[in-house]
Amino acid sequence: MFNSEERVKHIQVAMTLSDGRKLDGKLIIPETSNLLRTLNGDGKFTVFVAHNGDHKLIAKSSIVEANEKQRKPAKALSPNNDNGFDPYKVLNIPHDANSQMIESQYKKLSRSYHPARYTHVEMPPEIAEYALEMHNLVEQAYLSLIEQVEIVA
Repeated sequence: MFNSEERVKHIQVAMTLSDGRKLDGKLIIPETSNLLRTLNGDGKFTVFVAHNGDHKLIAKSSIVEANEKQRKPAKALSPNNDNGFDPYKVLNIPHDANSQMIESQYKKLSRSYHPARYTHVEMPPEIAEYALEMHNLVEQAYLSLIEQVEIVA
């Protein structure tokens, strides 16, 4: 079905099969394809992954309906606007944290989400984007808190 060197992506789908079963999970498709092209393309089967992680080969001829579920984009958080950005929550520290606690937690989270940590790991693009966004959010939280601590000190 897939060339061993071909990159793949997972798309969220809700499907109805000819026997009436409804499946909710992900289809694994080539990175350069989409749902329509994959289901109408060559090959008699497609790879389905249930929410519990079970993989199944589904005969394309048994799929009566397949709908791609759209991911809702996350609302960007920024310390520069009033949209719920709380640097203490981002760093998971109490509001009375001192500069040592702030720096310690920042370093821990920054290492966890740093993009260089995952360069050798193959992962879906959305996971890599999430790690980068979280790293940037941790960085923003740290800078806003350190600035406040320096002003108070």
